[in-house]
Amino acid sequence: MKTFYLKTLLMAFVTVLSASFYGCGGASGTGGMSDGNYEQGRTTNTLGTLPYPATDMDNDNMFGNVDTEDHDIMTLVGMDQNLSTFAALAKMANMDLKLDYTGPVTMFIPTNQAFQEMPLEKFNMLTDPGNRAQLGRFIQRHVLPSEVSAIEFNSSQAIETASEQEITVETDMNGGVIYIGGAEVIKSDVNAANGIIHVVNSVVEPTRDVFND
Repeated sequence: MKTFYLKTLLMAFVTVLSASFYGCGGASGTGGMSDGNYEQGRTTNTLGTLPYPATDMDNDNMFGNVDTEDHDIMTLVGMDQNLSTFAALAKMANMDLKLDYTGPVTMFIPTNQAFQEMPLEKFNMLTDPGNRAQLGRFIQRHVLPSEVSAIEFNSSQAIETASEQEITVETDMNGGVIYIGGAEVIKSDVNAANGIIHVVNSVVEPTRDVFND
């Protein structure tokens, strides 16, 4: 399989992003969150009960009538209630503002439904205040350090990350359906001020699962 070579760029990107992340005490602190109470297998804290519920989606009007290129990626994510869980996790990891000022990037944003379908054990591990480093790595694997449009993906590629994780890319023969790390792109090529958004219907999974590290 041909490798989609982003490793050098991604290594620099992760180094800068991780330095800011750990500088905020993200690895061991609570980041202003509560001590993490669990209710029915979901975590409850100052952001509310996560993951947030999924609602009916209108992909064509996901970001309303706004000119998306006038807004950064995380601002756009905050405009749609079906992307609110990812936004909350980025905030929990103290990475939301860092992502605002990073670019140009490509971000794969899972829907709330994607997190509802995530195994409870994995979701609760991510949202445990003691696991901020793992949460940071989870957010990072949904980010590429350059703009990549949907037409540039093909099934002969794999995205290799700086942490030596490989994320496979699959497309149908016409490129009409794209899977990134097993997640189907359900809305592609949303152009933001600092990059491109591809909305996906599940979390992006690498060949080697970071939850087992």
